[in-house]
Amino acid sequence: MTIAPAASAARPLVAQGDTRPVRAWLSGIDGTGSRASWILFEGPFGALRLCSLILNDEIGILDAAGGDITRKRLERELAELAASQKLPWVEIDPGRAAGLVAEALARHRDAGTAPPAAFERWRPRFDDVPAAEPPALAPADPALVERSTELLNLPELNGWFLEPERVQPEAVEMLQARESRLVVSDQIKAEHREAVITRVVERELTPEVRGRWARRLAEMALVFDSAGRGEHAALAGAAAAELGDDTRDVHRHPFARQLAARALEVAGEVALGRLSAADATRRPSVPGTGHPRSDPGSRPPLGAFLFDLNVGDARARPTREMGYDAAKSAAAGPVAEGSVGAGPGATVGKVNGVACAMRGGVGYTAAQAGDIVVTALMAVNAVGDVRDPETGVVIAGTREAPDSRRLIDSARAIAAGAGRFEGPRHTTIGVVTTNARLTKIEAAKVASLAMVGFGRALSPPHTAFDGDSLFVLSVGDVPFDLTRVGVLAADAVARAIARGVRAATSLRDIPAARDLAAI
Repeated sequence: MTIAPAASAARPLVAQGDTRPVRAWLSGIDGTGSRASWILFEGPFGALRLCSLILNDEIGILDAAGGDITRKRLERELAELAASQKLPWVEIDPGRAAGLVAEALARHRDAGTAPPAAFERWRPRFDDVPAAEPPALAPADPALVERSTELLNLPELNGWFLEPERVQPEAVEMLQARESRLVVSDQIKAEHREAVITRVVERELTPEVRGRWARRLAEMALVFDSAGRGEHAALAGAAAAELGDDTRDVHRHPFARQLAARALEVAGEVALGRLSAADATRRPSVPGTGHPRSDPGSRPPLGAFLFDLNVGDARARPTREMGYDAAKSAAAGPVAEGSVGAGPGATVGKVNGVACAMRGGVGYTAAQAGDIVVTALMAVNAVGDVRDPETGVVIAGTREAPDSRRLIDSARAIAAGAGRFEGPRHTTIGVVTTNARLTKIEAAKVASLAMVGFGRALSPPHTAFDGDSLFVLSVGDVPFDLTRVGVLAADAVARAIARGVRAATSLRDIPAARDLAAI
C-alpha cells in the first residue's frame, strides 16, 4: 500500500508576531506625583495601538485611554502635545516605560485597590513585565545639593511643595507673627521662620515621604537628561541622592526646606482667602471618586468661606468631618441663627480694626409670593456696618474705640480716608434657594438681583476688602416670573443679614447688636 505524503501547510505572506512595545514617551512629574505615559504597541501585520496612561507614585494608575492609531496621526499628536505640554515630554526606552506601569500595578496590589476599568484592556500587556528599578544615582555633590533649590524656580516644578493643608497651623502662626505690632528685630523674625520650617520638615518628611520625593527628583533627573538639560539633571540627581540618604538630617536639606517653605506660603494664601484649598492641594484624585476630568459635563463642588482666624483661637478651624456631619444631620425645622455654624468668629464694622468691631453672625429668612418661596441663609463678616433694611438705622458696625459702644458711619469714615484693613479678610457669603425651576442662566440672574440685598443691609457693600459671594439653588419646578423671584431674593438676603447680627451674642471684648440695644 502506498501512502501519499501529507501536503505542507501554506505559510502566510505576512507573519503576525506578538504585540510588543516599540516606542514610549514620558512627561515630567507634577506636584501631586503624577505623570503622563504613552506606550506604542505594534501588533499583527504592523498595526499600531497607543496606550495613554496617567501614573501616580502614591496611588498607581489614575487614568487610561488610547486605541488604534496611524503613524501620521501619532506624529501629529506628538507635535501638538510638545507644543502644549507644560511639563517636559521625552521619548524613553519602551521597556522602562512598561516597567513603570508594572510598578504602578504593584502599588494597587499592595493597597488592595484596582486601576480604572478602562485599563483592563491593556492589562495583559503588562502582567509579566517586571517593575522598573529606581534610577541609579551618583554620590551627591555638596555644591550641587546647595544649589538644588534652583530647581523650584523652574516653571515645570512650580507645583512642587508639601501638602498645604497639613501645615495650616504653622502658616497661620507665621501670618500672626508677621502682622504682630510688637517691635521685633528682623533677626528674631527670621529665626522664628526657620524654626517653623524645621518643625514642618521633621514632621512631614517621614522616611516614606522622603523616599517618595527622592524618587521624584531621580525620575526628573532622567527626564532632564533626555531633554538635553544637563545642568538641571545634575541638580536633580544630587538632590535625590542627598534626600534619599537616610543617614543625613532631612531638616538640613536645602531642597526639603524649600518644599516646606513653599507649602507654608501657599497655606497662608489659602488662609487669607486668595487661593482655594481645592486648587492648592497636592493630593491626587483617587480613581472612582468625583468626576473624571474628561467629562465636559462635570463640575467641581462650589463653596466659599470667611476668614475669622483673628477672633478667638486661630488653631480652631472646621474640618471635612464637621462638614460631613453637618450635611448628614441636616433636617427640616427651625434654622439656628447668630453665633453658630460659620458665625462664631464673624465680625462687622472693622474700619478701626477688629478691636473696634462688633459681632457678625448667621441669619436666615424666607420670602413668599403665591406659590413661590425664596429663602436666604447668610454668614455676615463684612468690613462695614449692618443696617436695618427697612429703616436704614445702623444696628451693628464700627465703634469709636475699643471701650466704646458709640458707632461711627463706616462708609463716611472710609470716604474721609479712615480704615486700617488687614487685606481681603472680610466677606458676607450666603445661599439663596427657591422652589422655582431655574436654568443656570436664570439662576445667575437671580443671584445678580439678590446682590441688591447686600446694598440694602451693608454699608458700604462690596468693598475691595470684601469677598462677597452668593449661590443660588433651584430645588423645585414651580412656574415663575424671573424678576419677581429676584426681588424676593434681594429682600430675603437683606433681612437675613440683619437677622444674623441681631441674633449674635457677645464674645469677650467684642459686643453684639443686642448689647447696644440694652444700653
